[in-house]
Amino acid sequence: MGLDTIELVWQVEEHFGIQVQQSKFGGLRTVGDLAALIHERLRAAKQQSCRFLKSYLSLRALVREVVGDPRLRIHPEEVIADELMPSQVRMLWKRLPEKYDFTPASLWLTPNVRGAIQIFLWGLLLLTIYASFFVHPGFLFGLFAVLFIAVALAYVVNLWRCIPPPGWATFGELTLKIVGTVAATKQTQLQTMDEVLAELRPLIVEHVGGKPEEISAEMTFKELGFD
Repeated sequence: MGLDTIELVWQVEEHFGIQVQQSKFGGLRTVGDLAALIHERLRAAKQQSCRFLKSYLSLRALVREVVGDPRLRIHPEEVIADELMPSQVRMLWKRLPEKYDFTPASLWLTPNVRGAIQIFLWGLLLLTIYASFFVHPGFLFGLFAVLFIAVALAYVVNLWRCIPPPGWATFGELTLKIVGTVAATKQTQLQTMDEVLAELRPLIVEHVGGKPEEISAEMTFKELGFD
């Protein structure tokens, strides 16, 4: 699947409240394949009771493993970054794909770290410009040095990411993402494949243009112009 197709899947995940596991990506070749997966999750939402509670208990067990406290209590409304240490948040994010086979949204830097990095880079750039013009000629060399340091810093700062982004910030929101690996959490009023296709077509049209009624289940993503 190309980047365009993956972006569509991300939009579908948000619209239907599902998570498409990495192992499912390769099987999504046609519009019908994606509609069938959505329909499967909608049926699961109607057939399985207490799915949120089961997923919440599973998440709690994982958090307890990460923290090393078998009696740790968490609540759905609690903000993850407020309850766990930065290293524990990073470890939790590392364990999520291993246990649930989906890729969580990337962690963010704290505002203080983001601000410090921006100040550092601007200061380094200004210092390089000053040194290149007034101390030692060689502006391009200095500019390349700044770019190299910026790239290296971008790699290093990944070690400092510890803030779950909006939609993933609380234990309750994270639980809904886990629920989405087996059952839909949105648009659960849809009953049939035809209703799912009718809901899915406008999302596809946003990417490829045209009219919703022109999108059929048999069309492949390649035919629609996705990478």
